[in-house]
Amino acid sequence: MGDAEFRIVTKEVVLRDRVAGFKQWKYTGYGQQAIDMLAAFGDELDMSWLAPELEHEDSLDALQALQRLATSHVPVTDRTLTDLVEQLQQRRPGA
Repeated sequence: MGDAEFRIVTKEVVLRDRVAGFKQWKYTGYGQQAIDMLAAFGDELDMSWLAPELEHEDSLDALQALQRLATSHVPVTDRTLTDLVEQLQQRRPGA
């Protein structure tokens, strides 16, 4: 069999990638996945790691917006996510 090397990917890494992908690539499917992850993991997320990572990716505002949407009574649809990502894009410097 030999030596095997396994890489462990934490839920925070996956969430970071989904939030950044939602904002940077405007892929609403990633926004929905991020909302689902926020609902599933809630307080278990290591925000001390996640927040600086998303700040580096210029996507911390997207996480905060997705958190607000997840806890609102607004239905999460593709249109809702498209509108949200467009708002986030308009706030970018140089946009």
